[in-house]
Amino acid sequence: MTDREHDPGDAWADALLSERTAPRPAPARAREAAPARTGRTWAMTVCVLSLLLGTPIAVQAAGEGDPVEGGARNPGTNETLALERETEIIAETAVDTYGTRQSNKGAGGGAIYGCRSTLDLQNIGDPAQSTPCIRANNLNDGKAFDLQVTNGNLGGVIQKTNDLGTPFPNAIPFITNMGGIALGLNADRVDNLHAEQIITEAVNRATGGGGGGDGGGDGGGGTGDGACPEGTVAAGGGCLETAARAAADYAAAARTCAQAGRRLAPANVLLSAAATEGIDLGDGEISSDVTTALPADLNEPLAPLIDAIDAALLGVLDVPELDPLTITGSYTRVNDAGSLAASNLSATAPYRCFV
Repeated sequence: MTDREHDPGDAWADALLSERTAPRPAPARAREAAPARTGRTWAMTVCVLSLLLGTPIAVQAAGEGDPVEGGARNPGTNETLALERETEIIAETAVDTYGTRQSNKGAGGGAIYGCRSTLDLQNIGDPAQSTPCIRANNLNDGKAFDLQVTNGNLGGVIQKTNDLGTPFPNAIPFITNMGGIALGLNADRVDNLHAEQIITEAVNRATGGGGGGDGGGDGGGGTGDGACPEGTVAAGGGCLETAARAAADYAAAARTCAQAGRRLAPANVLLSAAATEGIDLGDGEISSDVTTALPADLNEPLAPLIDAIDAALLGVLDVPELDPLTITGSYTRVNDAGSLAASNLSATAPYRCFV
């Protein structure tokens, strides 16, 4: 054969080669035109990104909005994370239930609160101006607080600084505008005796009827038969020294009488003794009556409160009008004419001890 005959196998190979080398058509999805992004689509995208990324940073301060972690300091020791807004827990519970409850089943306390607020002397009773560390306000007619001790004999402590042994004569434990009698705090006991018992014992001693003790010794209530000790005279329901002691300030006089088992004579005793023959109080002697010291910078702010107490008490009790400018640390001095005067606690004067 001059011309080579066409082999069917060759025809199949040519067809396969042609199929592989021919350009493939694009997939249907590729051939479809992508939809154009409209302005509405872009606007929605921007809004979503703004909400996801921008809002937490713009609205919430650092440390706020986080959950409370038990057994740890919240929100931590980093001062920049300190909360700047109140954390409020609001409840609406029935009687004998509370909005929150804190308890400790171990030997530790139930709660501790600390703050760094300052005192506004012009607005002591206004928490908006003079904010306390702890405030309980009953908006109905119930109690604002209960303090209870179940087994102990000490109800609590009000003190200045951590050293309870350091006295602060000018520090005020609390202020109140309530003039009613506080049951259990009324001044009805002296040396654990009721007022009636004190009067009865004093009368018995003065009249020879005997006292509550053996009456022996320099500081006793008298000799065995109920008479006043030597060097004293019956006065004011007790026994007053007939001779005045050398001038001293109030603290020294009180200490000397205490060492003798006696005490400074009250003003009413000195007044009654002034009319007694042989007793001469001269220009004035120290009495045991003391006015509690009050810092001078509190006198003026407390004037409205004292005026309110005056108005409430003058119509009920026979009390002298209070003067905030005279509330200072002083004792009452009594002279032989029966006049009373206030003297500074450091001022010296003669005195007598009383038993």
